[in-house]
Amino acid sequence: MVERATIRCENLSCLCEVSVDEATCSDYCSSPGGRDVAEVSCACGHAVCREAIEAQLHGGAGRESA
Repeated sequence: MVERATIRCENLSCLCEVSVDEATCSDYCSSPGGRDVAEVSCACGHAVCREAIEAQLHGGAGRESA
């Protein structure tokens, strides 16, 4: 089986991976509301994206080590 190349969704707030022939992962991310630069969260509805955002917000990403 051939693996398909992926890129990150073009919605800057989204952490989903999409195939290179797609720009966004959902109708939400391709809509004007989903691409609002003032919106700092993603509501695409994909569990993987939600979990990655939660990990970044609450999992210590970006914190300095002791």
